[in-house]
Amino acid sequence: MCPMNKSEAALNGFKNSTNTKIEILVRSVSRISDVIASIRRVVGHSKCRSGYEYYQQDKFCYKFHSECKSWSEARQVCREEGGDLISLKEANLDYFRSVARLESGPCSGVWVGSTDITLEGIWKWLNGETINRIFWYPEQPDNWQGEEHCGQMMKVFNYLMNDEYCNEALHFICQIV
Repeated sequence: MCPMNKSEAALNGFKNSTNTKIEILVRSVSRISDVIASIRRVVGHSKCRSGYEYYQQDKFCYKFHSECKSWSEARQVCREEGGDLISLKEANLDYFRSVARLESGPCSGVWVGSTDITLEGIWKWLNGETINRIFWYPEQPDNWQGEEHCGQMMKVFNYLMNDEYCNEALHFICQIV
């Protein structure tokens, strides 16, 4: 074998060895990326107490309760779990409407943390923010018979909000910030 062929052979050997090492590194990086993604999922969920899901966009934990309770009973359950009924935002409305759609059972709607109990006709979230018109089904809230003071996402209104009698038994969503 001439010297040039030995150099070429050595170079080809080096290239093959290098390519193999690069392939191993790429697979390792891919596995490390998978592990990091898994850790992020676990860490996100570990921020929440058992039964709660982590909502990454707004960085809070939530739980859909399938049992049907009055608004005040639902709020009490949420408080006992360390939170309150959920206060929605325009940016997360569609997400939580989807949660309600997927999780709802026999009740006619889902309680959320909205009320006008403090001042009739002035609807606020439990976190103190005023409720934007976008949350409501058309012509709601209507305070039918002067007795509707608690907010729900109503099934027949495609989970847009409606004012309701507070003693109605509905599903509910708790939020822990």
